[in-house]
Amino acid sequence: MAGGARRALERFGQAAAIYETNQEESNAATTYMNMAVVYSTQKDYDKSLEYHRKALAIRERVHGPRHPSTADSHHNMGTVLREQGDHAAALEA
Repeated sequence: MAGGARRALERFGQAAAIYETNQEESNAATTYMNMAVVYSTQKDYDKSLEYHRKALAIRERVHGPRHPSTADSHHNMGTVLREQGDHAAALEA
């Protein structure tokens, strides 16, 4: 993994920990989504999905299943699955 991506993930990880400690769940979810994007750009799709799932779980709990932020998480997961070539799962996401 390139140095810039590694540093970004370190910073995002620090931010997520602070947000979680202070019960800022929406901000933690956004940070997890940002981490997922970094992993996607590095072609680490499994790790990307892991962080998209974390963001989705928080967003569903905080906002509910029909909120635009929750929809963003589903969309992002579908994009990663499509990149992996798993078109059927992408349609389900």
